[in-house]
Amino acid sequence: MNCELIGVSIDSHYSHIAWLRTIKEKIEYKGMKNVEVLFPVVADIKMEVAKKFGMVQPNASDTQAVRAVFMIDPKAIVRAILYYPLSNGRNMQEIKRLLLAMQKSDKDGIATPANWQPGDDVIVPPAGSCGVAKERMETKDPNIYCLDWFMCFKRESKKQEGKKRLLYLLGDALFFLILYRRTTITACKLPRLCGNSNPPLTFLDCEQDI
Repeated sequence: MNCELIGVSIDSHYSHIAWLRTIKEKIEYKGMKNVEVLFPVVADIKMEVAKKFGMVQPNASDTQAVRAVFMIDPKAIVRAILYYPLSNGRNMQEIKRLLLAMQKSDKDGIATPANWQPGDDVIVPPAGSCGVAKERMETKDPNIYCLDWFMCFKRESKKQEGKKRLLYLLGDALFFLILYRRTTITACKLPRLCGNSNPPLTFLDCEQDI
């Protein structure tokens, strides 16, 4: 999906090791089991990152970071922030949808309407002059249609997407930094839990899209 996923929590490095081992070896949820977490999980035990990102909410808890997702673009700009209360889990389908929508907007210079899904029609930027508005309303392009001069859509061809596995087994105190890219990642560093190695959480090179 042309992005990198980073998990951050205020738990310790050793808590993360135990958490990842439990997910891999013991948890079975909605037909998923033996799930190996292959993204970095940062131990922010001093809460430095959590505080800078506004994750510590005194009205909720002084010792826990609320759930959130930050989407950061290739220019290191935070483009979207999703907050969730401690009592409720994230909507992973919506996170995926929003990521794809922002990538689509950046690539094609368009906007996406409410409830947009990949393959749905997209919104063409509003006309900046009377002449352009008139051209839009009178266009013969079969892929462009207008509800009015300020709201025109472009038809998208429906392309079947490959099935991508989503990770639902997320920690209660974890929040995510999603760094999305416009080009395919062909070389990356991902963490893997490596048995009795020292340290037990190590990194390896990989050749795959994220």
